Amino acid sequence: HGWNREVQFILKETLENRSDRAEGDEDHRHEGMFQQNSKLQTPFKLALQAGCELEAVVCHLREEFPSYFEQNLRLLPEIIAEYCVDMTLFEELVMHHPRILRTNDDNSTPLHHACYYQNEEMIRILIEYHLRRGDRRKKILRRLLTLNNENMTPLGHLVMGLGSMDSYNAFDCVRVIMDQVENLHILPMVIDKMWDRLVKEKVCLRTVTRIVEWLNVDVSSESDDHGRTVLSLLITKMSSSSGSSSGSVSTRSRPKESESQVQSMQVLEYILSNCDNVAQLRDEKKRLPLHVACYCGLRWDHGMKEIVDANICALEEIDVKSALLPFSLAAACTSSDLNTMYQLLRYNPSVI
Repeated sequence: HGWNREVQFILKETLENRSDRAEGDEDHRHEGMFQQNSKLQTPFKLALQAGCELEAVVCHLREEFPSYFEQNLRLLPEIIAEYCVDMTLFEELVMHHPRILRTNDDNSTPLHHACYYQNEEMIRILIEYHLRRGDRRKKILRRLLTLNNENMTPLGHLVMGLGSMDSYNAFDCVRVIMDQVENLHILPMVIDKMWDRLVKEKVCLRTVTRIVEWLNVDVSSESDDHGRTVLSLLITKMSSSSGSSSGSVSTRSRPKESESQVQSMQVLEYILSNCDNVAQLRDEKKRLPLHVACYCGLRWDHGMKEIVDANICALEEIDVKSALLPFSLAAACTSSDLNTMYQLLRYNPSVI
């Protein structure tokens, strides 16, 4: 029935009488407006769903039950992120009650909630707040990549939204972050930190193409803080999922490609076909993508052929770190298979 005098009276009676029976017994202590039922709903959310104003509830709690209000501040950001569009109230609460930004019991931060509900204005306010408080780029990135108990990060919530059918709001939120955080190279972070989740949801290609095309990301200029290029990171992910540890297993006996292999190949082909010169780009260690592929033991039929075809001249380029040609680098890798080494030698027999 929303927020009325009856609800206010029941809340008052509940809060005034709960301590007598539940002294020292937190498991049976009624949490008033924040008490969850079996469907994980709270009176607070039910009142909002019935049409009451969030500000009316917050002001009542703050004035009538200040101690109770302070104790439950950390629960408010999720409610605000889900139900509030005008962030005036949230800005005021952050200013006068900074404890509202504390991490929840499930290790979720207000930034987690803002990104989960794709609340663009709340994301902007939170990042601006941390920047004003002196957070530098690396600390902001740590906040965006902090895992909660569900193994999700704030940025991860948005990235998963990018691959959904209704993704426009998620893109607006990502743009807000990219505008405020200097040198936010989102594509390397997606491949390095969120690839397994994208594979699970079967949205790798859709997510990558939308990042490149809708956010105007230049793949050739993207690299992570360790100097690894987009292609280098993708190759590393592909080699770990290709089953390359099977050594000299024959082509006939090789098992069917996994979902991860299929999706990774789709992304590799997209990047090589649509992004200029990516196969010629060296990482911070001066390695070409072919060097990385040979070093990681990438199989010929799981991306190596496409990488060679994209830059065949790289077969004669010596790897700076090991001083080996690609064929020798692949031969030195314990997880390389015979077919890959044979094909590399067939493409460039002059190495013998």
